[in-house]
Amino acid sequence: MTGLGILDCAYHVDTLGEVFAGEFPIPADADAPYLTENFGRRRFEKWWDGGYIVNVCFEGIVNPDIFQYGIYPSFKEAKLPTHPNFQELLKKYNGTYDPTTGVIIWQASQGGATYSGLPGSSFGQTAPPNVMFGQDSYVEVAAIYRSEKILTSMPEDVLTRLGKIKEDLPEGVDKLTPPDRNWIVMPSPCVKRGILFEDTQEWLLSPPGRKWNSDVYDFILGNQ
Repeated sequence: MTGLGILDCAYHVDTLGEVFAGEFPIPADADAPYLTENFGRRRFEKWWDGGYIVNVCFEGIVNPDIFQYGIYPSFKEAKLPTHPNFQELLKKYNGTYDPTTGVIIWQASQGGATYSGLPGSSFGQTAPPNVMFGQDSYVEVAAIYRSEKILTSMPEDVLTRLGKIKEDLPEGVDKLTPPDRNWIVMPSPCVKRGILFEDTQEWLLSPPGRKWNSDVYDFILGNQ
């Protein structure tokens, strides 16, 4: 639900001029004062009696507070040094990290011993294999919050909202933001459809254990 109201009505007129120039009232029993005709959707056809049937579409917003939204999670590959528990992983799995080169070295076996055979083989094995051996990335949980709302005009902040940092999702969204994470407003379309505007907003969740830094992103399009 986006709060959009649509009413299609059919009217009979005698001449072709009335098809284009005529103003058609909303039916009295519709009780929909918020509706306005979308002239771009007016259609007509020749009728058997020589007149015309005009199909008129009225559109409007039933409730400006209604909007629809969704949370779209996904996996995203990330470099292992960005993991919030990277130092603990190095200690637990006998790893070393060179921040200058970005190289991670893991012992082939959990106990620090090495293989005289290929990793995964049993020949010469003196300790359990290190599950982190050769690993330099991991998949982190990413998410996008997307909302759609019908408006009567284009929002004034359609550009200036880009890059804004949000600590919590909007009021009315029954999902909590994970600890030590926040949201950044992404570029998204606002499209004129008939007499109304369909405004889409997308917010991107920050990486695990790290929040978006407003000192960096608030400079997008001069938000400062």
